[in-house]
Amino acid sequence: MDPMKIPNIFDIDMLLETLVSIGRERTLEGVFKAGKDYFLKRPQVAATGIWLSEDKAAILRLVWGVTRSNKELKNWQDHHGQLNVIPFDHEMIGTVARDKRAIIMCGKKWARPEWAKKENVNSYIVLPMVFKGELIGILGFFYFPFFEEGLDNAARWLKLLADYTASAISNAKSLETIQLLSKRLAQENQYLREEFCHTASYEHIIGESDALKYILEQIAIVAPIDVNVLITGESGTGKELIARAIHRNSKRAQNPFIKVNCASIPNELFESEFFGHIQGAFTGAIKDRIGRFQLADRGTLMLDEVSEMPLELQGKLLRVLQEGEFERVGDIKTKKVSVRVIAVTNRELKDEVKSGRFREDLYFRLSVFPIEAPPLRDRKEDVILLVKHFIKEAAHRLRLPEPLINESDIEMLSNLDWPGNVRELKNAVERAVIISRGGKIDFGFLNFDKVKKLMSPKNNVVFSDEIIKENDWKELQRQNILRALLASNGKVQGEFGASELLGIKPTTLRSRMQSLDISKSKFEMV
Repeated sequence: MDPMKIPNIFDIDMLLETLVSIGRERTLEGVFKAGKDYFLKRPQVAATGIWLSEDKAAILRLVWGVTRSNKELKNWQDHHGQLNVIPFDHEMIGTVARDKRAIIMCGKKWARPEWAKKENVNSYIVLPMVFKGELIGILGFFYFPFFEEGLDNAARWLKLLADYTASAISNAKSLETIQLLSKRLAQENQYLREEFCHTASYEHIIGESDALKYILEQIAIVAPIDVNVLITGESGTGKELIARAIHRNSKRAQNPFIKVNCASIPNELFESEFFGHIQGAFTGAIKDRIGRFQLADRGTLMLDEVSEMPLELQGKLLRVLQEGEFERVGDIKTKKVSVRVIAVTNRELKDEVKSGRFREDLYFRLSVFPIEAPPLRDRKEDVILLVKHFIKEAAHRLRLPEPLINESDIEMLSNLDWPGNVRELKNAVERAVIISRGGKIDFGFLNFDKVKKLMSPKNNVVFSDEIIKENDWKELQRQNILRALLASNGKVQGEFGASELLGIKPTTLRSRMQSLDISKSKFEMV
């Protein structure tokens, strides 16, 4: 290319239009687009790029660049490795960052003669981008051959462009941070609204039994110590209550308590739910999403039904627990978090490990301090206290008159095994409060005589530690299903349904009911 004349190498009006355009932008993408538009109008420029400063690492990292031949700047090579990462101690360009002053290089002083010859480049201007005294990065222009005197003239005006770009980038990054925090706050508020209805009635753990006192002692021991906890126990035993009590009595109490149900998340969305994703990471990712781990930063994350977590995600969870690091789906940036994990399950994780459905190393990482929630049948002395508490709570929440208590009926409730545990008891109390309408509370709908009749084994089967014959095993299954159907008022599936109480699929339960000649209609109560 023939050398260009000095008057033609710089257009002040074009520059002013670019400054106005950059000043209007509120995103990094917008700033870069304005820069590209300016570049395309400057035929003297072979390439241009922006490197942002990373003070802690003492490097300049290329974040944007264009060339006249549409090649990516990140593939260019210099004497110190790829040009996309430049250390502050770089012989030439690093000086711009250290001293915050522009450098003009041309002709024989060019540091990369092979690349310069190939691209027909003979000079460059590198300028510091400074905003409020802080180095934001550097702005580089690489030129085709023209009269050398033009570089000094260009540098004076390009200093103005560098300052405007620094201001726009700083504002865009600040706005990005504000929007991220705003999204996080909005998601936390939405999550807390969703959780409120589940937590309002469980503010305190109720009971005075020895079994419960032991659990409270365990909570007092582990809560102040920042270790992971594994809570096991049957469905409805209050495992979430224990988890929340640990959080409330920990050093993280003022920070979020985030709950995620591993059984309710489709496999393909697990990683996004836990770690979040960036816009465009996959079909349907129309905007950035913050994952549960980031929401729980400095707080506690409760993994409900942790045994349902897919094997492929268990390794990523293990990495977060070990290193406190993760990447959002589609993102290359690593995020650091400080999260205490409380895992909850109604299954025996050791058996899951043996069967290959759960990683052994993850099991050991989660079960630093195991706690087993006792079933209600092991704390029968708490039933009366729980019933009285649930009566008051249900009447207040349902805006119904508080019924008169029938002590004999309440004492009778203590004699039931309650296979659904505290959850089943709470549902029964709520129904009694609704039926009573302010009068004397009546649990007659439980039909204790019917319970005894239905639960009596056929053929007077007595079970011992001996090997069980097939017919006796079927009878044991029949009794267990009958208990679950009684507890759920004949409801087979869904929340508090018999299949949930038994821990099996509804289709499996219906098949067993059919083979055992059990009809759910006899358990449905009016």
